[in-house]
Amino acid sequence: MALSLQATVEKLREESALWESQSDPLSGTASSVDSLTITGIDAGIFAGIMNAYNKHCTTISSLVRQGAGEAQEAADSIDRSATAYENNEAESTEIISNTFDR
Repeated sequence: MALSLQATVEKLREESALWESQSDPLSGTASSVDSLTITGIDAGIFAGIMNAYNKHCTTISSLVRQGAGEAQEAADSIDRSATAYENNEAESTEIISNTFDR
């Protein structure tokens, strides 16, 4: 594999790992936000705003979960790009080798 292509593939793998490493913490954050919702008894004198608060908790949790999914999708896409580069290089090498090794 050419040095510049190897560096590109290595950088893509690093970026993929970076995005993948963000997915689990985001999922954990979403679970933490889920636990912040309150019930009528816990709300006490703030029961009037409880529904709005819980709705915001649900919205934030949903957005963070979506972010976790998007981070994983980004990681997977970058990883597929790196694999495509490697496969293309391997295929090109094989074609060239078979052409000139007769």
